[in-house]
Parts: sequence; C-alpha cells; structure tokens
Amino acid sequence: VCTKCTNTFPAGSRITEFDGKQYHPECFACVDCRKAITSQFYPFNNDYLCGTCHEQRFPRKRCAKCNSVITSAVITFAGASYHAACFLCMYPQLILQKKRNKIINQENFYILTEKY
Repeated sequence: VCTKCTNTFPAGSRITEFDGKQYHPECFACVDCRKAITSQFYPFNNDYLCGTCHEQRFPRKRCAKCNSVITSAVITFAGASYHAACFLCMYPQLILQKKRNKIINQENFYILTEKY
C-alpha cells in the first residue's frame, strides 16, 4: 500500500522506497511543485521538497563581495553577509577573533576588533 495515496501497487509496478515507507513514483513528489522526486530532496513538515523548491523556500546566504553561496561560517556586517576571507579583503583594518558563543553553543561566532 502506498504511504501517500493508500492505494495498492499493481503487480510488476515500480515502487519508490524511503525511510521504510513505500510510494508510487508519482506519489513521492515535492509538496510545492508536485513533480515526482527523482534526485535530491529534503524532508519538510511530514512531506518532501525537491532541491529547487527547497532553495526557493530557504535561500542560502550569498557573499556580498564574491556572490558565491556561503557554506561555512557567515560574517554579517552592516546588513550584508560575507565569507571570512572576503570580509577581511574589504575591511583589512578589522581583526576577526573566533570565539565560542556560549549562548547559542556554536563555534562560528566572531568578534570584530580594530587593529592598533
């Protein structure tokens, strides 16, 4: 029985399996665009999003200097996001000191100080 539509699978039909559940290929679909999921996908509210719809809902931050997606620690300064290296190129008078933020328990917290 298909987890999504609860219909049975005809003999010899294709079955998509994920996380111990079985689906008709057309039922294992993106909750936003309704296209069958055939590659990268993300769990979302007991459903799934395809890679394209996930990016539209949750856009990744882009560096204000180089415009590349930021996949590591983000430096936010004056309302813009930067890679650490790009930020230091633009603001060489500042020093980034990596500190552990005990409040949010993350390693990617930075303190800015001026060079003297």
